[in-house]
Amino acid sequence: MRLSKREQFLKNQAGFSLIEVLIAIVILSFLMLSIYQIIDNSSASNYRIKNEDRALIQFESAMNIIQTDIEYMYTPLFYETDKKTDEAAYKKAFLTPQATGASAYRVDESYGATTDLGDYYVDYSASNIPIPKFINENKTSIAFLTSAGRRLVKNTKQSNLYWVIYELRDNPEPINQEAPYILTRATVRQDIYNPNLDLKEAKAHPILDNVKTLEFNFFNTESKKFVESTRLLDNDLNTPRLIKIKVETEGPEGDTLFANRIFRPLFPLLDTKEVLKKKYVKDKSSTPTGGLSTKRNGGGEDDQ
Repeated sequence: MRLSKREQFLKNQAGFSLIEVLIAIVILSFLMLSIYQIIDNSSASNYRIKNEDRALIQFESAMNIIQTDIEYMYTPLFYETDKKTDEAAYKKAFLTPQATGASAYRVDESYGATTDLGDYYVDYSASNIPIPKFINENKTSIAFLTSAGRRLVKNTKQSNLYWVIYELRDNPEPINQEAPYILTRATVRQDIYNPNLDLKEAKAHPILDNVKTLEFNFFNTESKKFVESTRLLDNDLNTPRLIKIKVETEGPEGDTLFANRIFRPLFPLLDTKEVLKKKYVKDKSSTPTGGLSTKRNGGGEDDQ
């Protein structure tokens, strides 16, 4: 009986012998073992690197957050003076007989009036903007107003101003007894001008753990040295120009990170004394050149 081509093709196909199958299995086993070792080494390296760098990443992230907040620190004293000083300069320039030849200029009595500013604002600026305090109750805490915020909804009346509070606290569950502190950050974004505002009620979030030591210092422009408290600043009580943070952390395995970094607000600080001299200069027409014009304060000689 003659076989068909298909039957002849199937009959001539020879399969693998048992030895060939065993050799193939052994080769595949070695290949799979090599691949497993590569994957296992990669996973172990990835885990080790993440754990070793986690503390460094957290440390640098905390420093970046502090830097941003300080760089965008906000106060009108960076570009103008307070209302009382401005009022005094105005009176001296235009309300004395020596300055005007007669008491031709009147002062709006309501200009000096102030409302209750609460505990976190010291006065109004010359343009009636509340002046926030720079709060430094001890060497491990600071609080100030910053403009680093972002509006959550476009074209809304949300402000980019908010209070930020940094404070070193005890860690309730310290991993390392040699570094039992955490650095916390709290923000207040609503009702920042409320006279009943209480920053102590703000919810704090840890940004750096395993802290061993931390200290804030402030540059004194008179002595040209850093001091431990803003109370030791001569003219920059609420406008510190340089803030230095000294912090040391220690991880569970004894790895130590130390920083001694200096941050500064980006807004330039003007010499308000020189600004006032230029602001209240009487020209030939006996008209004040500053923001407190005679028209604003009741007019000039025409009002007599």
